[in-house]
Amino acid sequence: MQKKKIQLIITGVLVIVLFFAAASGVKKAREAKSKSASIAAGAAGLGQDQSLKEKMSAEVKDGANQLLQKLEEETRGLELIRDPFVPAPVVPSKTIPSGLHLTGIVWDRENPKAIINEIITSVGDSLEGNSVVEIKQDRVILHDGIHYFELRLGQ
Repeated sequence: MQKKKIQLIITGVLVIVLFFAAASGVKKAREAKSKSASIAAGAAGLGQDQSLKEKMSAEVKDGANQLLQKLEEETRGLELIRDPFVPAPVVPSKTIPSGLHLTGIVWDRENPKAIINEIITSVGDSLEGNSVVEIKQDRVILHDGIHYFELRLGQ
């Protein structure tokens, strides 16, 4: 019997909450309907030359054009070396800077080492203005600040 009373009370509370939620939804629907009616009346008042939709579209286009012009002004003096959305190509070893020679690689998955110009280097080290980007089992990829290039064993 006690359980039934609790169920009835909970059901009653939920019915009241549902009633208020439905009333709120009806109120919002009426407000939206009156708002759309006022917009339609405003659009009719604009005349035949330009509707509200056209006016709003023109304002959005003007804003976009102003933003684009501002962006172009800010970036006009910047030099684009390469497209940042395309991975930088690794230049073949034929075009490597003179003076770099890969003597050997000590391969380890966690901490590989490369011997370049008789100097032992790791990933992140700099050598003659070039930084070691990656050490693989048969080659080393370096970056000179603009281009990536590779040194291969036996070349």
